[in-house]
Amino acid sequence: MTTTRATHEFARYSPDGTKIAYVATRGNEAAAWVANADGTKPARVSPVSAYVANISWSPDGTLLAYDTDLLAPPDIYVVPAAGGDARRLTVDRGLEQTPTWSADGKQLLYIGNRKGNNDLYLVAVDGGAPVPLTSHPGDEWGRFSPNGVYVGFTRTVSDSSTVWAMRPGEEPRRLTSEGRENFSAFSPDGSLIAYTSSRTGRSDIWVIPTAGGAATQLTNDVRADFAPAFSPDGQWIAYISERGGQTDVWIVSVNGGESVRATDDEAKETEVTWTRDGSAVTFAHNNNVSRIFSVPAAGGTPTQLLRGNKEDWDPQISPDGKTVAFTSDRSGNLDLWTVPTAGGDATRLTDASTDEFNAKWSPNGSTIAYVTRRPSGSSLAVIAAGGGESRQLLDWPNNQTQPTWSPDGKAIAFLSDRESAGSDLWVVPVAGGAPRRITRNANPITPRWSADGQMFSYMSLAGEGGEGSIFVVSTAGGTPTRIPFDGYANAPAWSPNGHALAFAGHDPAGFDIYVQHVRGQLPVKLAGDRAWEFSPRWSPDGTQIAFISQKNGNSDIAVVPAAGGEARFVTTTPADESGFQWTPDGKAFVLTSAESTSELVSINVARLLKRKPSPQ
Repeated sequence: MTTTRATHEFARYSPDGTKIAYVATRGNEAAAWVANADGTKPARVSPVSAYVANISWSPDGTLLAYDTDLLAPPDIYVVPAAGGDARRLTVDRGLEQTPTWSADGKQLLYIGNRKGNNDLYLVAVDGGAPVPLTSHPGDEWGRFSPNGVYVGFTRTVSDSSTVWAMRPGEEPRRLTSEGRENFSAFSPDGSLIAYTSSRTGRSDIWVIPTAGGAATQLTNDVRADFAPAFSPDGQWIAYISERGGQTDVWIVSVNGGESVRATDDEAKETEVTWTRDGSAVTFAHNNNVSRIFSVPAAGGTPTQLLRGNKEDWDPQISPDGKTVAFTSDRSGNLDLWTVPTAGGDATRLTDASTDEFNAKWSPNGSTIAYVTRRPSGSSLAVIAAGGGESRQLLDWPNNQTQPTWSPDGKAIAFLSDRESAGSDLWVVPVAGGAPRRITRNANPITPRWSADGQMFSYMSLAGEGGEGSIFVVSTAGGTPTRIPFDGYANAPAWSPNGHALAFAGHDPAGFDIYVQHVRGQLPVKLAGDRAWEFSPRWSPDGTQIAFISQKNGNSDIAVVPAAGGEARFVTTTPADESGFQWTPDGKAFVLTSAESTSELVSINVARLLKRKPSPQ
């Protein structure tokens, strides 16, 4: 249907089935497009922005709703499907996302965080102030039933997520109670809800009556099944599965039985949707391979560290600079591996049947902390850098993520949803002992220790208006202090001496790189091209800041003097660079490089569905 050096996603057929809307992203430019259902005569219908997502057709097929960062962090817009002026419906400085239409086409339901946590809101398509539909921390992924009678959504409380339904104006009802469940879709007649449940430690597809009742498990595989989509007649559910180490489209009857495989290739299929007559499914067909490279900090040709075409990412350099730990699915699930920084053969570090990822070296290089998935959530573990038996740090039945070592190597800070609707920052001694809570209902992201171990920095959406802000807080706890920046800010990084923070700050032109001295003047902009710049990283000597720039239409590594000056590019490849780190001597970077192509593909499944499902 579509194929270019671009990413195509969020494909949605018009109510009459004659058109298809989608988002096309080329480099740092994204927009909503509409084409004939067969992919011919594509036309851009929205303004170009760095981010456009979650397209949704109005019931009469005349309008498209979507979220975009055209003027700020994502807001809700509508635009005529035939082209015309886009109208902004929300103006909060927080995040507004995933709009879906009411059955009469007069309102949009969306997720907003203006109160510092996610809730569901309604906004009139003709304009006006948004109205909260729920006021409970952690309500998201809401959607109207096709007949407009119900709203289904996910509610997250501490370590438990459950599926809820409500009639607007009435109290919501909880439909599931096992936890680890997420609302996905209504059946065409609104009588059923499809959802995913990870109660067994992996994601499976379930259905439950919207009015309440017994749930039915439709899939049961050792690999994850997710993103269910009902066929127009409500008899089938297409979904994405990672069975066999691939990411393919599968189909199962709503009554259960054997699943039918619709695709079988090494590309990654995502976001499956049905044609209006139910004869075919359309999905994004993504060829995306991430590999690990090194490149001189002065610039030059990147060198691939590992031979072959396996999927490798998240490189982490050892303190002595000799070894890179990374995450890979080359063994069939996510495991930690190591490879010499100079290149060579990979060595498998973990080999559990569950996924293990997010490796972090201890300051002395002897130990690696990481995240491991389990049936009750995700937990933290440590393992000797040379391999051996791993040791679990915590035995909590919830989610622990984003480990980061203290400078002296005696403690690990992490995020946990143990006692809050979102997450908070905690610290646990590596040698054993009781964890200590640092923040209260802060919803921090990417926590980092200062060099002297006295402070934490983090980004949070929990501030007033739901806008992303950067905070610092004592490692002993106490009241966090907000960094004074008038706009959305994220990705804070401490300077090696602990006197300053670099971060990405958002203005109408996109994200730019700023430096804020902890005790001093207002933030200073270092890199301000009319393109997105983000993910700042200080050089080991503190004289330079590297960052990702999308000035060239893709993600490259650039470097700017920390004291100010002209930025220069380190990489200028056609691939997208990410997850980069300076080597300890400051002479090179290790990075993830991904070359991506994406096309929308439609395949006829009518013949497949003539097979009568058999009981599992």
